[in-house]
This record gives sequence, C-alpha cells and structure tokens, in this order.
Amino acid sequence: MAGHLRRYFRHVSVAITLSSPEGVHTIEWGGHVYACTGPRRRWGAMWPGLRTYG
Repeated sequence: MAGHLRRYFRHVSVAITLSSPEGVHTIEWGGHVYACTGPRRRWGAMWPGLRTYG
C-alpha cells in the first residue's frame, strides 16, 4: 500500500497501526493509516488513482 501511495506523494509514513483496545480482531486489525505529504501532481490529476484506494 505504501508503495502505491509513493507514486502520488514524496513522503509516506505509517501514522498508526489499527487495533482494538478490547483486543477484538476485526477486518481492519493490523491495517495502517498513512500520513502523506508532498503531492507529486495536482489533486485533480491524482484523484482518479486514489479514489478507490483501500
């Protein structure tokens, strides 16, 4: 996933790893939320490739 985002942003880092305080494993468990800065193109040009990201 981070590799895909690096096509659109210069800096990509994991902000958090998803878990549950109760320890309940869900489909999101272990997933990441990324912080992305330094867009490589204008949003209008990037949006088609990002709108189905996930």
